[in-house]
Amino acid sequence: MQEESDDLEKLAEKVENQAKLEIKNRNYHKAIELLNKAKKLNQQLGFMGQIGIIEKKIKRVKNLIEFEKDDDSESKKQRKLLEEKGTKLLNIAEFSFRDEKYKKSLKNYKEALSIYQELGFQYQCQKIKTNIEKIEEIISQNELSEGNTKKETKKEQETISKPSESPYLTKLKEKREKEELEAKKYEEIYHSRKQLKQERVQSKEENYREYERKKRKEKELMKQAEEALDNGNNCINHKEFDKAKGYYKKSIELFTMMGWGHQVNILKKELDNIDSYKENYLATKRLNQKKNEGIQEQYNQRENSLLTQRKKFMNEMKKDLRKAPFDDNKEELSMAEKIRRERYRKTHESIIKAQQEEEFKNKISEKETWQEKKRSEERERLRKISEKKKKEELLLKEAEEKMDQGRYLVDQHKYDEAKILYKKAVDLFKTLGWFNQADTLYEEIKNLERYKREYIEKQRLENIRKKKEEEKYNKRVESLMNEQRHKERQRLIELSTLSPELQQSLQKAELLLKKAEKEEDLGKIRRVLSRYNYILTLYKKIPPEKLDLRSEIAEIEKKISLLKSQD
Repeated sequence: MQEESDDLEKLAEKVENQAKLEIKNRNYHKAIELLNKAKKLNQQLGFMGQIGIIEKKIKRVKNLIEFEKDDDSESKKQRKLLEEKGTKLLNIAEFSFRDEKYKKSLKNYKEALSIYQELGFQYQCQKIKTNIEKIEEIISQNELSEGNTKKETKKEQETISKPSESPYLTKLKEKREKEELEAKKYEEIYHSRKQLKQERVQSKEENYREYERKKRKEKELMKQAEEALDNGNNCINHKEFDKAKGYYKKSIELFTMMGWGHQVNILKKELDNIDSYKENYLATKRLNQKKNEGIQEQYNQRENSLLTQRKKFMNEMKKDLRKAPFDDNKEELSMAEKIRRERYRKTHESIIKAQQEEEFKNKISEKETWQEKKRSEERERLRKISEKKKKEELLLKEAEEKMDQGRYLVDQHKYDEAKILYKKAVDLFKTLGWFNQADTLYEEIKNLERYKREYIEKQRLENIRKKKEEEKYNKRVESLMNEQRHKERQRLIELSTLSPELQQSLQKAELLLKKAEKEEDLGKIRRVLSRYNYILTLYKKIPPEKLDLRSEIAEIEKKISLLKSQD
């Protein structure tokens, strides 16, 4: 029998897993069929809690079906267009930032931010805000340096007028600048990864804070529910049944808010029993009143009976006197008879009265004994209820502690240790009779193995990804460095063939290019165009066979055409 139950349980779990795969593949109708099959298997096993969970899953899948019916609606298309526009603006902003066109980049970032805020993409919005702050800081620094423009121009002119440095030193400086630029790029990549990691940590911390907040709220509701239950029990003990019903209803409402269905059912049954307690109490009270009235009535009947007997006795005595013979000793006999009969009467009455008093005392004693017995039984019942409640509170507190410790271990990915604590909590819930909670927790225990497998697989894939990424990064760095060295060697060879006059022209063009790029960020378009045209003149002076500057010339011409379109 046990083996059949285990086989059914494994089959139910397997069917549920198949349903999850069908949901991932969007085969919702097939998933509903599998979930219904799992529901029937759990009904055979008697897992009522698991049946409720499966019904909720079926409802969610049906909602997904309804949702996907409206997938081609106008609002969806509009959101898709907005998302594409936002992506395009982000790409333009990133390219502008790389070209050090900070104002243009800032404008596009702000437009993209408004679109993503409308779409509700919180994570992307936060990332864009960080980039905006960074660009605004760069722009403010450039504006501060604008005041020194004239001094720098003068220094440049003085530098240009001086004899040019050796080609080797010039190339060495260029090499260092390029290395710094590459280092800056890799540093940005590092910082972006670091920021992403921090965001993940913050998200995890936020989830933990939310869990703690829910836990505190549940404890507060639990405290209020227990207080209401205590007040209700006290009212029952003091026979205030209507007031007790109010407290029980409040306690049921609080337990419903916490989702403790089993406890709610118990309290509802107890609420229905309060009317029975009230009826029993009133019936007992009426019975006691009737018993007291009956004892008094019996006493009155006995008194009347004695009076009747006495009258009868006196009448008989009178008859005897009438029948007595009339002789000389008549008076003497009459007096003796009277004395004898009077003594007899008194003796008889005292005996009867003593018997009645004894019977009455016995009745009173029986009544007091019965009442004391009832009071003792009530005290014992209340004591047992109090002890049971205290025991339940201790068991519940212990179960909650085990669950909290287990959740913490799950967050730390210590699944085997968490499983031990969850099983202890299940045993405690079964002891309390809370089988719904026990079923739910049992389902979570079954999920722990899956969580563990997923975590191990995730860690393995993450390690592989990091390793590949690191290898790719190292190869890319090495390739860039080799390419850079090759270009530098080639450039040095070409520069060494130039005359000092051409070297000076090249140096002057490079200084003017740096200055033009700074002025472009400040929005001095006409001045920048003038500088770029002059740089083109200097580049074209150098013969192509001595130094190939075609790529530099094409880049300058592209910038000139772009600036003219903006002017």
